[in-house]
Amino acid sequence: MGNTNQDTKMFGLFKNNSSTKVFSISHIGDRKENQDSLIHLKSGLSECYLVADGMGGHSGGKLASTKFCTAMSQLFPLYINNIDNIDNIDNNNSQDINNLIDDARLQMCQQVKAENPDLSPHTTAVLVIYDKEYAHIAHAGDSRAYLFQNQALTWQSKDHSIAQLMVDQGDMEETEIPQDQSQNILYRSIECEKKHLINISRFKIGSGDKIILCTDGFWCFVKQQELLDLAQSSKPKKTLKQLTQKAYRRAKGDADNITALLIQFPTT
Repeated sequence: MGNTNQDTKMFGLFKNNSSTKVFSISHIGDRKENQDSLIHLKSGLSECYLVADGMGGHSGGKLASTKFCTAMSQLFPLYINNIDNIDNIDNNNSQDINNLIDDARLQMCQQVKAENPDLSPHTTAVLVIYDKEYAHIAHAGDSRAYLFQNQALTWQSKDHSIAQLMVDQGDMEETEIPQDQSQNILYRSIECEKKHLINISRFKIGSGDKIILCTDGFWCFVKQQELLDLAQSSKPKKTLKQLTQKAYRRAKGDADNITALLIQFPTT
């Protein structure tokens, strides 16, 4: 419990010409290193927001999340330039985004293996590609996306975990996931050994909508009402820091890395 403010990174307000605003934070928790990574990118009329959580159960977790984000930052502009109408991408025709993610995965693997061939890098990933009208949300693992529209939580991603499968089968309540031992047993991630088809969800973005992207170190210890409070907050940077501190305290000395990113879409 001896972490200081030096272990917390509050990222400054990211604001572009469209008035989309982004607030983000990353805290080391009680771990020896922070294996979480995050980026926000802009290319033409499109933007990409990404949170990744290197999986500590495998070797090379920190490298995995870092290299995946680096690869995405390099490849995203190239893919956007090759897509004439990204707003035509829907849940049944999302090959372009899947290709982008898979190419970033392959580049991650090449770079990590070049540094240490014995590593087995795995990372979760949750990302948003926004084109000024639609948000395309993709994820692998248990890093989550929450969509808020009309002052309410209208959608959240489903974890690729054994605990989530138990919920889907009716063997457990969703509220029990954070405390269940199978919460961090994942059957899908960004990894070198296997390519996973990534599910893409597509939403039309309205005035004042918000999206929260976060790792399990955040959502496991933050209540749903507190997420709504963050989405509605008039001081999101302050609220985000307060919730991160709450998540850290609630972990009672065993806090994972804690990372969250709030996207505020333009109000018209």
